Amino acid sequence: MNLEWLLERQLAWISQADSKLSVLGPLPLAMMAVSFSSIPINLRELDWADFPFVMSALLLSLSLFFVKAALSPRLKGPVDSLVYFGEISKVSSEEFAQKVASSNEASFQDDILKQIHINAKIAEQKHRNIGFSVLWLAIATPVWLLAIVLGG
Repeated sequence: MNLEWLLERQLAWISQADSKLSVLGPLPLAMMAVSFSSIPINLRELDWADFPFVMSALLLSLSLFFVKAALSPRLKGPVDSLVYFGEISKVSSEEFAQKVASSNEASFQDDILKQIHINAKIAEQKHRNIGFSVLWLAIATPVWLLAIVLGG
């Protein structure tokens, strides 16, 4: 089995999720900006006509929460890994070079297997958070449109 290919495949899933976020992240922010731009400077008491505005702001905030969750870095990796950037950065370049030189093929393959597993977990969580963000955005959109129509 080609473990390097499998590791690259997991990294591609993570990258795919991150590229979706470049579109998904700004959308609820823009929708909220449009909503908040129509609020007068001197705030008045809220009435029932403002309910769609308040609900859309809450729903869009939920969407943004899951965007943030998907963007949050996962910094836990295999201890003493020669593949994971977090562990590599903890040692000097000389110490890293020494560890690479003294490693054997079996330990390197084990390191890659652990990294594949962790990256699969990261990819799954990112895609799950994107799904929740899209769900809340889909629920928020008709409420937001109603808020725009009612002028809130």
